[in-house]
Amino acid sequence: MCVTDPKHLRKNTRNSIYSGARMLSFGDSYVGFQHVFDLANNPESVLFHGDVYNVDRQDDSAAYRLFSPEFFLEVSNSIISNYDNKGLFIYLYVFGK
Repeated sequence: MCVTDPKHLRKNTRNSIYSGARMLSFGDSYVGFQHVFDLANNPESVLFHGDVYNVDRQDDSAAYRLFSPEFFLEVSNSIISNYDNKGLFIYLYVFGK
């Protein structure tokens, strides 16, 4: 797949998590808004309050923070305590490349 605008792709994939569908499934795992919501409530999270609450869907910086290496590491560390985050891990890995 050829992508001409990576910023736009990041925003679209970020907005997919926040869509009305509320869940994207990947075989035996899924991605939901609740996964990002729970991780963002951690005081040490790289996500800001505005990245999850009252979202500006055109914010390039918020999309970058969601797909940042720091948040990816945060999600990978959370899999140890919450295996449900496996879907979010896969989603960030595939679309964050």
